[in-house]
Amino acid sequence: MIVVALGAMVAASILWRRAPLSSLLVIIACTTSIALIIAYPFAYEAVAHLFATDAESAARIRTAFSLGWSIARASYLILFVVAVYAGRKTHENQPAA
Repeated sequence: MIVVALGAMVAASILWRRAPLSSLLVIIACTTSIALIIAYPFAYEAVAHLFATDAESAARIRTAFSLGWSIARASYLILFVVAVYAGRKTHENQPAA
């Protein structure tokens, strides 16, 4: 996933002049994705090590991190979807073929 995100960032950089807003949103989404992929395991282990005293608290920590991971992934996926439509003209503004 990191390699794919880096590739998408390179593509967004190359296509910057054609669609600057879309490229910016893709770069932000990819940067967020890479940061989460790298930081998540360290954060989970730190929290689990510091606060998991029994099986019940460990289960709560896993649940909280699973929910947080889903929300974080949804946030950068929303950026990708917005990037697809950013700067597009509405159907009414396009010339007839």
